[in-house]
Amino acid sequence: MGWRPGAPRAPAEVMLQIFNQTWQEIIAKLPEIAELGYASLWLPPPQKASGDLSVGYDLWDPFDVGGDPQRTGGRTRYGTEEEMRRLIDMAHRF
Repeated sequence: MGWRPGAPRAPAEVMLQIFNQTWQEIIAKLPEIAELGYASLWLPPPQKASGDLSVGYDLWDPFDVGGDPQRTGGRTRYGTEEEMRRLIDMAHRF
């Protein structure tokens, strides 16, 4: 990302789309994302999908967001339910 002091901030509420990153990777970037002025995040569907390479739009179980050990051992492509909840909590604080 690389915001520089003195660089202009977004003049309006802007949403950042983040795909192909784990919940942990996004959590680590939240301070920088907030500093850049993003007000909201567009994340991929958190449910388990049909395959390991899926980005989540072909849902396998629409109610499993990484907390049930069925099929993938309790993780989605992006992480566990606990990591997703931590990401949401931290994003709301920023």
